Amino acid sequence: MVEAQQAGSIVGERVTVVFTTLRGARRVRTGTVLRWNARVIILRRAARAARPRFAVIPTANIIAVINLSIGATPATAPAPAVDAE
Repeated sequence: MVEAQQAGSIVGERVTVVFTTLRGARRVRTGTVLRWNARVIILRRAARAARPRFAVIPTANIIAVINLSIGATPATAPAPAVDAE
């Protein structure tokens, strides 16, 4: 979560949030950040049917925020072996 806070504004970015419920169960939600402040993070989740779903997660319960918009570095394959003659 520290990295997400240091990155400036992540509003509009696609993220995955890992958090705990009041009963202590861990949950994972993925979506686009609509609002990020000291109390809550609001995600717009994928549209199922006609209207989008929203997730309101208290920041006190957040364990991790993973930014999916950055993208991973592309993996490079090793060079093919060359026959020396």
